Amino acid sequence: MANQERITMLKSVLFWKMVTLLGLMILLLIPIAELMSVIQERSGYRQSVVGQVSESTSRAQRILGPVIVIPYTERQEKRTRQGRSRSIRCVTIAICCRKACR
Repeated sequence: MANQERITMLKSVLFWKMVTLLGLMILLLIPIAELMSVIQERSGYRQSVVGQVSESTSRAQRILGPVIVIPYTERQEKRTRQGRSRSIRCVTIAICCRKACR
């Protein structure tokens, strides 16, 4: 009986449809694998080109805004221990600079 069931299964239309479908799926895996290898190769090529271009151009630069120098005089009064006031003159230079965005 088991032998006859196998023979009947091999003659079945559904069995041959499933075998054909499985064979076609396996055949379609070949072009998919080739496409994946081409994509991988081109992405590697892209990375190498990006690296070469970044090496050939200058590195990151910092740009400083205008530098403003403002000299001014500051006077301070301090009281001594005896109660007298004393004037002190300080000369200071202020430098203002602004970092620009990279």
